[in-house]
Amino acid sequence: MTEHELLDSIRTKADAATQQATLKIIERAKQTNTPIVLWDDGKVKEISVDEFEASLQKQRLPRQFGLGKGKLKIVNEDDQHLDHFEDSDMNGKC
Repeated sequence: MTEHELLDSIRTKADAATQQATLKIIERAKQTNTPIVLWDDGKVKEISVDEFEASLQKQRLPRQFGLGKGKLKIVNEDDQHLDHFEDSDMNGKC
């Protein structure tokens, strides 16, 4: 297994674990009729299950071409920072 494949496998497993934990949080909050407590913008917040599920739905929107337009700013155009990759063992493998 290459390093790239290993990282993809770890990311996939981490995503699955996060999704499973999220579903358990939602289920427990519904069963106990309690808000969901989370950390947001440097503060502890309590939100309803409905608000939490709505925020998840917003995050799950399919990616659309062009949404990042204008978000990237090139501050310096050079290739010097890539010089150390020329001697790398990973060159061309990922």
